[in-house]
Amino acid sequence: MNDEPSKSGETLIDARGMRCPMPVLRLRKIALSEPAGRTLVLIADDPAARTDVPAFCADMGWLCQKRGEGRWRVVRPARSREDVPR
Repeated sequence: MNDEPSKSGETLIDARGMRCPMPVLRLRKIALSEPAGRTLVLIADDPAARTDVPAFCADMGWLCQKRGEGRWRVVRPARSREDVPR
C-alpha cells in the first residue's frame, strides 16, 4: 500500500486488497489528516467500494468523482460534516 502525496499535489490512497469498509475508513482517516480542499485519489478493488465510496462521500458532504474502474477523486470541502462542531 502506498499513501503519499504525488507530484501533482494529490494524495494517493491505495486500498487495493482491502475489503469494505476498510477502504472507506482509510479514506476518512487520511482525508481528515489532510488540509480541507486537498485532492485525494482512492484506489480500491473491492466490488462493494463501487457503492460504498460514493455513498460515504455524499453522506459526509465531500466531492467524489469516479475516475475509472476502482478509482475515485475525492475532495473534502472546508465546510463538510466533519467540520461542524457537535
